[in-house]
Amino acid sequence: MKSLIAASWLVALSCLLSFNAYGARSLTLDGLFPTNRVVKVSNKVKESDWDQLRYQTRDRGRIWERQFGPMESPFTYVDADVTIDGVTFSKVGIRKKGFIGSLSHTRPSLKVKLNHHKEGANLGGLTSLTFNNNKQDRGLLTQYMTYSVFNRVGSPAPRCAFAHVTVNGRNLGVYSHVETVRKPILKREFGSDQGTLYEGTAVDFDPGWEKSLELKTGDDAPGREKIIAITEALQGPGRYLVDANADARAWVPRSAGDQSGWTALDFDDSRWIKGKNGLGYESQRGYEDYIDPGLNFESTMLGRQTSAYLRVPFTLNGLEALLEEGTPALRMRYDDGFVAYLNGVKILSVNAPRNPRWNSVATDSHEASGAMDSFPIEKHAKLLREGRNLIAVQAMNISAGSSDFLLTAGLQLESKAKLEALAAHVDMDSFFKFWAVEGLLGFWDGYSGNRNNYFVYHNPATDKMHFMPWGADSLFTNESMVRDTRGKPKAVKTKGAVAAYLFRIPSQRKRYGETISRILDEHWNEAEMLAEMDRLSRMLQPYVNSEQSRFQWRLADMKRFVQGRRTEVLREVNNDFQVNP
Repeated sequence: MKSLIAASWLVALSCLLSFNAYGARSLTLDGLFPTNRVVKVSNKVKESDWDQLRYQTRDRGRIWERQFGPMESPFTYVDADVTIDGVTFSKVGIRKKGFIGSLSHTRPSLKVKLNHHKEGANLGGLTSLTFNNNKQDRGLLTQYMTYSVFNRVGSPAPRCAFAHVTVNGRNLGVYSHVETVRKPILKREFGSDQGTLYEGTAVDFDPGWEKSLELKTGDDAPGREKIIAITEALQGPGRYLVDANADARAWVPRSAGDQSGWTALDFDDSRWIKGKNGLGYESQRGYEDYIDPGLNFESTMLGRQTSAYLRVPFTLNGLEALLEEGTPALRMRYDDGFVAYLNGVKILSVNAPRNPRWNSVATDSHEASGAMDSFPIEKHAKLLREGRNLIAVQAMNISAGSSDFLLTAGLQLESKAKLEALAAHVDMDSFFKFWAVEGLLGFWDGYSGNRNNYFVYHNPATDKMHFMPWGADSLFTNESMVRDTRGKPKAVKTKGAVAAYLFRIPSQRKRYGETISRILDEHWNEAEMLAEMDRLSRMLQPYVNSEQSRFQWRLADMKRFVQGRRTEVLREVNNDFQVNP
């Protein structure tokens, strides 16, 4: 028996330890992500360097610059000796990491750069390690559980473990050690690490924003071409019947007397202000190019009013032939909400109350970009008529004090090949899995929920883009830190451009429902997940610091989410994601 125990011990040790090129004992990459213990990470760094590191932060006022390329990191490396499970990596680089929500000067998230001074230093091909502080993950288990679900479903995702982090002997508590998304994970998940990897941080596939996704590894040229191709596919080929240069009239309503009759085709709008399509205001910088000077309402709206009306008349000749050419879709550029009417009939409402009044406020915020979002209206095509037609829109701002406001309304005949064009560049099977897991877990700060925290990989084997999650500390909840979720579907997120476009197509919305239902059937076991949470909480308890001592309160919320999620999701799936069917 003793020999068997000794042999088992040696096998286990060999899985964790190897020898590097310098003859020193080192951890293996696989050994960094155990499921049954907490990794011990001790950092030694000069106190002055530590203070420099932890107090560095971001200038939030410059975030808009990401359109023209990734923002320069405000975080700089300092020298440190890092010991992981007894194995010391001398004179590596260490810096703060994070975007906004996870920033902290007492327990900063950390990036360790193994090859900061020693060229070629790596751990199984990985040159940097990621330790997240769990500031937004108050239950401590969110990242670990999230990446486990993605991987279990077969949607490529990093591995995750737990680390007890100290700096110069100070207890920083439990961190999530997340596998940095680089070549090792690409090789494991896709069979090839020779493609191009990008990180998306508060950006999307919008016209003029193709430089905003940050290159991480690979040849930029083919990857950037694919980003542009996806952006163009989302805009869609097809003829505009109403574009941003169309003649329009607009009005800022002043009382309840202005809220009736204005959507009708024969309404007399001669007293309204005349201009080109595009109303609003911009008190800082961003929307000025989209607003017609005559329809700039800063003086009448900023601090005073939240709604404005827009009427865009247009004429159709040969309607029957036009509808054979493509599918009608409203194209909207908006900040923050609207209700749209076609020839007097309400056809679309986004971020707007069910029964809008003349001074209604948008129910959610929406930042417009260069793109005009597409809303297929094929089911309303019968409202179009030969000759004169009218698009009427009530635009709504999130508050009277908002610094900007925008609405442009168009109508396009989208090519029926648009979906095929998108599928030529995005691996659809992979995307639907990725999207459904984000929705199932309530990832409000991910790609589909907030156009944030994701990677895309141009896989050379398929010549298509694959999405991967990142920054997964805001899940297992129906709430959001950035928008009001009341009255919105809980089982799907549609802020990301690819998700938003697909969700507006009935067949693709059905595919999403089928995908999330299949995941529930095959991979969502409430009893096993709750037991795993209990096991992990016991494992972490000895290592939490004072800031994390109440983590089990948040853990109780996570458990309630898991217990009720199946019923909640299937109810929405069965009602075509209508919250109040």
